[in-house]
Amino acid sequence: MSLCELCGGSGMTIVTVEHPYTKKPYLKTQVCLCKISEMVSNEYPLLSYLKSVYLPFNRIDPKLEFNTETPWKNPNLLIHGDYDQFTLNVKSIIMQHRFDDPKPRFLLSRSIGVLHDFYVQQDDGSSPHLSETLKYDLVIICLDTDEKNDKLKTVISQVVYTRKKERKPTWLYLPDHRPLLHNCTQEYSEELEQNTASFTRIIITKSNGTQAPTSQSDAASFRK
Repeated sequence: MSLCELCGGSGMTIVTVEHPYTKKPYLKTQVCLCKISEMVSNEYPLLSYLKSVYLPFNRIDPKLEFNTETPWKNPNLLIHGDYDQFTLNVKSIIMQHRFDDPKPRFLLSRSIGVLHDFYVQQDDGSSPHLSETLKYDLVIICLDTDEKNDKLKTVISQVVYTRKKERKPTWLYLPDHRPLLHNCTQEYSEELEQNTASFTRIIITKSNGTQAPTSQSDAASFRK
């Protein structure tokens, strides 16, 4: 495995930043992006297979807009396209905001995972509620479940409806370009169709250099 071009495998890098008060540049040592990439992969099961690989920030698809300053303006999306490209984009968006203060909360899950984590009784006896998904600044759900569960349709539709009502963005990933009815048979319902009617539909395409090395400008964009 080749060493990171930014840190040479040390896990740390030196970047030039501007002092918030004097406005003068100074050198700062911080955790390298390759290590932050591994941290994010470890935190999100759907990203674990990516390990330290991520998409350079200047290649994040501009259609995947997430602005923490005006969260109510962030779009609700129906996302189609290459799955690896989708996860790489999502991972780099999460990395970009890792050191924000306050740090935004992301939920990335398959639909069956949402049902298990926010609807059914947990192993410790606690009973979660779907409204708990509102604590997340961005909810990203993959509608690709093969496992049949009669409650799945209601759960996904309710999460989408509740977050839409509270003006909190939700992104739904679909395996291919077909309509909802033919794309997510386990999650589909007329209510979900209605609740996503105003969602923006986008296509994520695979671009050259997806797994190219990171750049120094990416590293300098982080702050701790």
